[in-house]
Amino acid sequence: MKAPALQYHAPASLPQALQLLSEHDNARVLAGGQSLVAMLNMRFAFPDCLIDINRVPELAYIRHEQGAVCIGAMTRQREIEFSPLVAQHLPLWREAALQVGHRQTRNRGTVGGSLCQLDPSAEIPTVALAMDATLSVASVRGTRTLAMADFPAGYMTPALEPDEMLVGLAVTPWPAGHGHAFVEFARRHGDFAIVSVAVLLLLDDAGCVARASITLGGVAATPVRMAQAEAALLGQPAEPATLARAAALCAAIDAKADSLCAVVVPPAAGARVDRARPHAGGGARQGKRMSDITESTAQHVSLTVNGRACGGCAEPRMHLADFLRGELGLTGTHIGCEHGVCGACTVLVDGYSTRSCLMLAVQAQDSRIDTIEGLAGEDDALHPIQQAFHELHALQCGYCTPGILMSVAELLAANPNPDEAQVRDVLSGHLCRCTGYQNIVAAVLRAAQLMRAEAGHD
Repeated sequence: MKAPALQYHAPASLPQALQLLSEHDNARVLAGGQSLVAMLNMRFAFPDCLIDINRVPELAYIRHEQGAVCIGAMTRQREIEFSPLVAQHLPLWREAALQVGHRQTRNRGTVGGSLCQLDPSAEIPTVALAMDATLSVASVRGTRTLAMADFPAGYMTPALEPDEMLVGLAVTPWPAGHGHAFVEFARRHGDFAIVSVAVLLLLDDAGCVARASITLGGVAATPVRMAQAEAALLGQPAEPATLARAAALCAAIDAKADSLCAVVVPPAAGARVDRARPHAGGGARQGKRMSDITESTAQHVSLTVNGRACGGCAEPRMHLADFLRGELGLTGTHIGCEHGVCGACTVLVDGYSTRSCLMLAVQAQDSRIDTIEGLAGEDDALHPIQQAFHELHALQCGYCTPGILMSVAELLAANPNPDEAQVRDVLSGHLCRCTGYQNIVAAVLRAAQLMRAEAGHD
């Protein structure tokens, strides 16, 4: 599965990005790429060009302004997870962030990307609706704001004009002492939720509900605020019977799910979809042929891999995994699913574990990449992580192992003494069909012990 041929632009400022967006009719904004690149790989999306905003510094921030927490569209999901400001003022957001995919996708995924993708099961749109976030949208024509409730135009379709992009959002914290919870039901941790619920409650001095917010995800075409259930709580004592009545009103949405999932696509979005469909009588979509791709479409990519400066040529659509393997000959990075699920292609990008099948090679310009080939020392002595995996028989076929080792390297660099729960959380981002995981968990704990001893901490 490979992306279609396309153009690529990497503006260095917001005005440049907006100008490019105004000049291209069938462009897509590339933020974290954890959904968009997967859709490109599977040929579910056919933009003529990508506008990569990863090098636009003014879009990445978390700050407290005029009583609200303001978050830039390019803020990584990992920043929401670890931000003290978010933990203090938006604890529901942090609670939900822990459920977003896996560490390896949160390292690249962005708040703005998740909001614009608008998957009805996604955590960030659900909590943004629950907390009445206000979104800022910009184009060369100016800026405007939308309430999160008005942002979805339909299933996975934001209410954006073709030349507009989301630049940030503001969330007003609830008063101190409010209660909050985010719960989702999924087949396994990191999967998209079958159903999720975000709840905030504020009680008065008498123990009655003074304010309530309940939002469900995964039950309709977009996240849904349960206004009737919220109203049923107001003024009532926060007792089991009261909460049960509100829960029953939420459960009643199942009877209306079919009508709620009816998709309304605005005319502009419909036109964009139509351009991606096969033309009548023309068979397959008339995309670019490999013979049409000239040498000028390739770009030179300079980067540092395993401590050494190197480079090569890559078409804009080539993902980093293919570049490492095909251009640089580093075949230790394996390719499995090519939509970011299996974890076999995981490498470190500027120190963070990353799905290299969901990052374009051109995005890695000037980045520091670490692959499995660089884990061992120059004398080819096994790294303590490799030694522990060898000692405890933590691999069988070995296809998933390079990606796992790189995620473990990131974990132990940041946390030399993890507990088993922390190890399992990191490993949840990797699929292994051989070992049953138990020996892998034991090997990671053993590797931590070896590395502490090597550093003189044990």
